[in-house]
Amino acid sequence: MQIAPTDRLELQDLIMSNLDKYNTFVNARKRTVDLHCWKQIKAKERLTVFSERPETAHASGGTDLTGSGLPMILCVGTMEGKRAS
Repeated sequence: MQIAPTDRLELQDLIMSNLDKYNTFVNARKRTVDLHCWKQIKAKERLTVFSERPETAHASGGTDLTGSGLPMILCVGTMEGKRAS
């Protein structure tokens, strides 16, 4: 698979941004979801899915919205499996 250099840089930026958010979630927030910002929409087994609350997205100036303008979703938990799956 060939990836254009500009696309590669954008992907690297996306990865680093999300890695920073993940590290903050794990280390500073102790894996606790802020329910003022996130609404639980589904839970199954050991996974819980949250949707960004619209009022939170607007309060932050909309900078946390995806490029398509859709709210972010957050999935928290663990699932069994092998790395290959």
